[in-house]
Amino acid sequence: MPCSATFIPEHDLLIERFYGHVTRRDVLAMYDGLFADPRLLTTRLEYCDLSQIVSTNLNGADTRRLFDILGTQYLRRLHTFTHGATVIGPEDTTKPGAYFGQLFQRSLPASVRDRTKVFAHPPEALAWLGLTANALSQEPPSPAVKLHK
Repeated sequence: MPCSATFIPEHDLLIERFYGHVTRRDVLAMYDGLFADPRLLTTRLEYCDLSQIVSTNLNGADTRRLFDILGTQYLRRLHTFTHGATVIGPEDTTKPGAYFGQLFQRSLPASVRDRTKVFAHPPEALAWLGLTANALSQEPPSPAVKLHK
């Protein structure tokens, strides 16, 4: 279902700190592509909490759908946005974000999979999302935040 939550100042600060190269316009474009909700294109724009999109993007089907909609380059940028800028090897399952990174890689077409870097969450971003390194490295995490109707 489409998101209707809004960013709060604390979230803006975290986004600027960790993901300053991604703008609100980028985030809006991502939500528009994922949810295809015309209401997100009105003058009264509403933004989703970042944790919602991360939580709902934890399976291969959703990631592939995002890839199909947004394309390789944008999805790589989105992946950096949601995972920070620390590069880890795809074989390393001991670091935060490794499970998600591997899942992301597996969901891509083979032609781009090997060229896709895997990113780890900054520790504070992990805490902000309510996720743990253990959950990310062993089991697909349950959605931390449900999408609002």
